[in-house]
Amino acid sequence: MAEFAKGIINNYFSVAGAQIISAPLSLLYLSLVTRMMGPLNYGKFALVLASFQFFYTVFVSWIRNATVRFGSEEFTRHNKLNKIFAVQFSALSFAIIFVSFLIMIYKKNIAEFTGLTTGIHLYILIYLVFYAFFDLACQLLQSSHQIQRYGLSLVIRQCLILGLVILFFVLKIKLTPLSLISVETLSYLALLLFVVYPLFRSGYLRPVVLNKVV
Repeated sequence: MAEFAKGIINNYFSVAGAQIISAPLSLLYLSLVTRMMGPLNYGKFALVLASFQFFYTVFVSWIRNATVRFGSEEFTRHNKLNKIFAVQFSALSFAIIFVSFLIMIYKKNIAEFTGLTTGIHLYILIYLVFYAFFDLACQLLQSSHQIQRYGLSLVIRQCLILGLVILFFVLKIKLTPLSLISVETLSYLALLLFVVYPLFRSGYLRPVVLNKVV
């Protein structure tokens, strides 16, 4: 019981500490970005995020609700996550394919809504793919009780995107809505590797082996 309580306290302070550290970094990031882009371009970037949020919330986010619930149960019983990973990965892939068709169909509407070129739908799609799989990996990380690594990933992401924006500022590279969404996408790609690696290394995501039928 004491170990269980200690684990809860450690997990709480890990995530809370990560959020406390991330908060000023996020404010600095927002301050730099708004000044570098100006109100018009930052407004367009906000519309890009709004478009992504719509497609993700309506068609993809429902998958994450079952991951921690059933993933934690599988991990507690079998010390593995391969079954929930296989199911959620398949469901997520199907949802992304479905959303991809919708985004391709309404790409002109998305371009008009954001005020950017018609190619913006591809940026949104790629961003959605990396974010969705990163979010799934984070849910699996929490299911395997690796809360400290999850908290650390929040801080690393904020440091990464802030560092890339500062690099744009130092090199005097113009920051546009497309370049900023690319920075955001790159941060999720890097973090996806950071989060997934320990799950595979620990063997939690070994492929599901089907029983042979004689």
